Parts: sequence; C-alpha cells; structure tokens
Amino acid sequence: MNENFRKLAKNYARLYIQIARAVADRCGQKGVEAIRMGLREYALERGARIRKRVDDLGLPPDIQNYYEHFDNPLSDAGFKMDLVLSGWNARGEVSHCPFAEIWKKMGEEELGQLYCQVDYDMLEGYNPVLRLERSTNILKGDKSCVFNWSRKGKSDVE
Repeated sequence: MNENFRKLAKNYARLYIQIARAVADRCGQKGVEAIRMGLREYALERGARIRKRVDDLGLPPDIQNYYEHFDNPLSDAGFKMDLVLSGWNARGEVSHCPFAEIWKKMGEEELGQLYCQVDYDMLEGYNPVLRLERSTNILKGDKSCVFNWSRKGKSDVE
C-alpha cells in the first residue's frame, strides 16, 4: 500500500464531504440533487475514459477489462477488496473502505451513500450493458460492501 496515496484518498473523502455538507446545508434538497448530478457527470466521464483505454487496446468492454484498466490503484488508496473476475461477471467484497471510515467518523453516512452511486454511474459510462448490484454497504451498517457485476440480458438492453 502506498502511504501517500492512502493519505490523498482520505483527504479526498474529507474534501467531498465538506463540500457536500456545505451545499446540502445551504441549498437543501436542490443542493443534494446538484451534488448527485455533479457526481453522476464525474462518474460517467471516468467510466468513458476507462472504456476508451479498453477500446484502444482492442479488448472487449467486459468487467474484467474494466478493473484491469481501472483509473485508480484501489489497494494503494487503502481499499481492501477481494475481487473474483470472470469476463462479463464478477463478485467483489470490500471489507475496508477508507472513504466510509472517514465519513462514519464524521457522522456523514447519508452523504457518503450519495457518493457511493458513483460505482453505478462509472459502470454505465464504461458500458451500459453491464449491471451492478450491491447487496450490502458499510455505510448502512454492514460489515462490508458486496458487489456483483453481470451483463444485462438481451431484454434488458432493448
């Protein structure tokens, strides 16, 4: 684990929550909606950049290539994730999230969960035929975040 990157990730988590809290406090529900839309645009763009990298290499835009060409070294940031990749399908379990650690200490689980939507939006920006289901979330009191990725069925994308 890269200690400097871990510190940067924790500072990023603090920055996000301070900005989100200020906007939510001053603007109410419209502010929360603006935060959500800003996060969505950020995530869609990140997903599209990963897709471009995968396309440029001539690889299929499956979940395996999404993570093999991801734009952040998650383990260097302090995330602890067991990930099993198999082409279009994958299962991951995050047992430690440095963002959740910070947000829980600050009592900001709700705004933190708003940020967690980034996972869905990045995947959509990368390849909209992929589906993510997160069955548990540390910020909801679960011991881990469990992710399951799969390819949508033909009827899902028509």
